[in-house]
Amino acid sequence: MKIYEKILGASKIIYFIAGIFLLTGLYSFYEMPKQEFPEIEAPAAVITTIYPGATAQMVKREVTDVIENQIIKVEDYDYSSSTSRDSVSNVVLRLDVDADVDKAYASLSELVDKIRSELPSGVREVLVKTDLVDTADAYYLLINHFDAPVDPVLVDRLEYILTSVEGTTRVDVLGDEPHRLLIEVDLMKANAMGLSLERIYAIIEGNLRSTPIRNIQVEDSYIDLSMDQAVSREKIENIVIFNNPASLSTVQLKEIAEVLIDPEPYGPQVIHSEGTGVLFSVYFNEEINVLAASETMEEALSGLALPPEYTLITPHFSADIIKDSLWDFSTSFIVGIVLVMLTVFFGMGLRNAAVVSAAIPMTLMISFTLMNFMGMKIHQISIAALIISLGMLVDNAIVIIDSVQVRIDEGQSKAVAVSEGVGDVSMPVLTSTLTTVFAFLPLLVLSGVAGEYIHSLPLIIMITLLTSYGVSVVFTPVLSRGFLVPTRARVAHDRFKNLSLNLLKFFLHRRKSLALVIFITLALTVWMGMSLGLQFFPYADSDIVYVNLRTNNHGDFEKTLEEGRILLDVINGEEGVDQVLATVGRGLPKFYNTLIPITDSVDVAQFYVDLDLERIEAQEDSLGDYLEQLKERLDAAVPGSEITVNRLEQGEPIGNPIRLIVTSHDPEELHHYAELIKEDLKTVPGVKNVSDDAARESLVYDIAPSWEKMEVYGITEGQIRREIALAVGSMTFDDVEVDGVLRSLVLKGRIDSVESLEAIALFSPSGVKVPLRNLVDITIKSQIPQINQYERLMAITISADLADHANPLAVESRLREIFTQREYPVAVDFDGETAKILQYFGSIGILAIYSLMLILIILIFQFNSFKKVLLILLTIPLASIGSIWGLWIFGLNISFMALFGMVSLFGIVVNNAIVLLDYINKEIKAGDDLHVAVENAVAKRFRPIMLTTITTVFGLIPLAVSGSTLFVPMAIALIFGLSVSTLLTLIVIPVIFTVLFEEKDPARGRA
Repeated sequence: MKIYEKILGASKIIYFIAGIFLLTGLYSFYEMPKQEFPEIEAPAAVITTIYPGATAQMVKREVTDVIENQIIKVEDYDYSSSTSRDSVSNVVLRLDVDADVDKAYASLSELVDKIRSELPSGVREVLVKTDLVDTADAYYLLINHFDAPVDPVLVDRLEYILTSVEGTTRVDVLGDEPHRLLIEVDLMKANAMGLSLERIYAIIEGNLRSTPIRNIQVEDSYIDLSMDQAVSREKIENIVIFNNPASLSTVQLKEIAEVLIDPEPYGPQVIHSEGTGVLFSVYFNEEINVLAASETMEEALSGLALPPEYTLITPHFSADIIKDSLWDFSTSFIVGIVLVMLTVFFGMGLRNAAVVSAAIPMTLMISFTLMNFMGMKIHQISIAALIISLGMLVDNAIVIIDSVQVRIDEGQSKAVAVSEGVGDVSMPVLTSTLTTVFAFLPLLVLSGVAGEYIHSLPLIIMITLLTSYGVSVVFTPVLSRGFLVPTRARVAHDRFKNLSLNLLKFFLHRRKSLALVIFITLALTVWMGMSLGLQFFPYADSDIVYVNLRTNNHGDFEKTLEEGRILLDVINGEEGVDQVLATVGRGLPKFYNTLIPITDSVDVAQFYVDLDLERIEAQEDSLGDYLEQLKERLDAAVPGSEITVNRLEQGEPIGNPIRLIVTSHDPEELHHYAELIKEDLKTVPGVKNVSDDAARESLVYDIAPSWEKMEVYGITEGQIRREIALAVGSMTFDDVEVDGVLRSLVLKGRIDSVESLEAIALFSPSGVKVPLRNLVDITIKSQIPQINQYERLMAITISADLADHANPLAVESRLREIFTQREYPVAVDFDGETAKILQYFGSIGILAIYSLMLILIILIFQFNSFKKVLLILLTIPLASIGSIWGLWIFGLNISFMALFGMVSLFGIVVNNAIVLLDYINKEIKAGDDLHVAVENAVAKRFRPIMLTTITTVFGLIPLAVSGSTLFVPMAIALIFGLSVSTLLTLIVIPVIFTVLFEEKDPARGRA
């Protein structure tokens, strides 16, 4: 071909361009941001509303229901769930899988602005959180070993250093809340002066409120006026509360109340085995190299001198995790390259191996350049994509070099051998490349969080494959002319080739036997497939787990803190634990993108547990078994509380694999039948750890207003509510800077019993003092402290785990049978792993059909024959056979990534058939008998077919033995699917070809 004469004539220019790409590729790899995992955007939002002093029932009625009735109007709304607790409403909005997230959030923002005007006046704030996957890149924990409050000046200094580092977007500080300023009123003295708490509150607020003062004009100029006075504790104590005009005397606040610095009664607090601390959560810019930023951070902190009683530790640092991940994957990558090069060396000789191997760095460097230009990042998914494509990116070079080598061995000159050899296979190589690319193309549009999570995998494979084609048809021919020399046949190759040819000849004359073998193989494969478990995404390969605690002491923060410290000691004493820290009163700052957050509350705590997996493995325990035993020990340490031990998830978080959402309008009916459903679930094989989120009733003092007495005195319900809220400290002022420290300011009565609460005095419009006991009836009653809802109905979520290899679909099927028999009058929605499997596995199935259609179009253009195209497509079910066998042999589940690997095979396995059929056609056109043409094609294309398969398989072996729960199933599916498909392609495809085209041969069948 003339084009290759020009390419060979411009070899120096091509070498120069290759050098440029090598340099830009290295620079791009260095510059590309390095991250632990891909960025994903959760199609969800959380709306948190603070309504101080309101009961769970009030929060539901006046806040949660209002919000839920409005957010159904949000663009791409899917469903909502909510939790109403004392003083707090949390509403979770879930969007459709393929939602336009930005548009939906804009719609939500408009609705929330409207909702604010409809909420009660007592609502303090409405917070909308949409960045649910925003994760902290580092934890820095400042500990005071004397268990004393951390110096706020030191906290500010450390925060300044962390925020000053280039690339830091924000630093959240937890546990540094300064003590509040508590104004505790002597109710007897206040009432004697005719002062209600509401009146005292208004006086204090008026004195502390800062009103801006404008400037004034003096002659021709303006002069600024300033009345900005610092607030001190002494100033607050001296606020005049009462004036007596008759005696010209005044009463200051300190005469009827005590003003004191008091610890916050409801945290939150950060606890560690070495003491109480302050936690700094550092967030880096998504577009920077985290590894470089971490080095800068460490340099900035190296100059920080801490007092001897303080220690700064780093429990979590994503840079360390990224380094370990990059090292592991890079090692696998290098091993893969070595295996591929050795395979080519033993299969084609040293010179051929050198030419083929040269295509690897060239393809990679060009790919890195393109990835950097497209704004892509280096993380576990992108590195895995490079490993997967490693074996495939030399396939084109192998086919081209083999074609050139054959002609050199036949005695042609190098220039002619290159020109004719490359021209002879350029079209089938292009076709095989495009079929592989088109197999991955539809996977780019997989919707949802899982699709976003693995988006870079098909994209990078497509980039490397297209790049490898360009390298193989431009760079490889130039190297071939300079390096290739005549070679001798290898005996080892002939043995394997002869074995394949003997099997082919055997089945060419015994087609019915081949059909029987195929039928038995298919039947066995179906049986194996039915016995495999199903799994959405496996747990993360991480030595971090997290523990959630919810106490049964509603509203008692001190009890939660006590139980938290008990669990901290138990966990820290575990032989398999390296370190542990906990947050009490709220959840941990998010340290992993799929971490499921918990609602902030005085009765919750969350623990970050760093495990030593080697010690756990030394105990001959699986991680799952160890965590179950740990949970038993934690349950025994604080009986009665709800404790969960959780592993980190990959892809999209689902929590427990089994989740049943039971809904009803009737709360009593809901709780009754939820208990029955729990018992049903426990009877299903493979189900364990059944629990629910139903709140248990607790005793409360119920305050019931006496409307008749209220009317007599002219006192309103709102007045009573405000006075009680003030008496117990539910109403607070805006934060005030007191003596240079920003503090929360709380006014409350000195109440230590129900009797003192009943003695609170209210004043009628005429000034008559009325004790609270004369206006209300206080009784004890039971009340649910938390109300859960799903789609605006009261709900209880029942959760459970599954035993190894249990099939969630089978569990759901059995439950449906039970529910059909029981005819429960409540609605049950099946959530959890089953819902995700049906959603995403179905989506992959549809995308697989699109892949087949695209491949079909390419093949029709190449062969112009439906029979030949269908024959090539037959390799796809042959590949599926191998994938199922591989998963079954290694005891793996059919997971999302395993299925992804099987679909990826669609474009890979047809390549061998394309090369084989292309050569059969050429042999037939040259005048060979049909059977002879088939045998010759297998004989002459055996080496490139086997080498391309072996290089792909060997490139995947490091991934298959890496131990990665995410990528091992995919690698096994690819390795076994490709291997079995190749072996069967060399026998089954040629035999079926003779069946389809035999009648067209004048003698025996000539195509």
